[in-house]
Amino acid sequence: MQPDNANAVGMIATLISTLGLLLVFGKMQQQASWGKRIGISLLTGFFALVFTSIGFGYKCPSSYFSTGNRSLLFSACAMAIGILIPNRKIVLTSCIVIVIAGFKLNMHYDYLVNKTGQFGYVGTDGHGYNQACPDEGSPEVKLRPIWHSRLTEIYKVEQ
Repeated sequence: MQPDNANAVGMIATLISTLGLLLVFGKMQQQASWGKRIGISLLTGFFALVFTSIGFGYKCPSSYFSTGNRSLLFSACAMAIGILIPNRKIVLTSCIVIVIAGFKLNMHYDYLVNKTGQFGYVGTDGHGYNQACPDEGSPEVKLRPIWHSRLTEIYKVEQ
């Protein structure tokens, strides 16, 4: 399996696993517990968003590097599980697995786009890069979209 496909499969597997957990264990809660569960789930989602991104927010003059789609996916999965599954053990275990998976996939993304030279990402300025903090003189690289580029934000560098 290509390394970029492994990242896409990991993200898709997390989404499918979350949907499976919701189908098997999820059920609508009583009206009275909605506020508390939503509040806790928002905190859980924020926790997942922050901790899956730790170490990947480079101190660049402008924010070129992003783990956006990846971190938002894991955060949304953790929030859905927290809101719709009543069993606390399942929620806690699932959220821990989601945060670890998110962190590992962000590490994999960082390695692919910043260290291999074969893959890159599109910065906020719309240019293609394959290094973490490009400066003003950094050469732009030509990128070719792959089947999962919209989901993973990983592009193939054209030689």
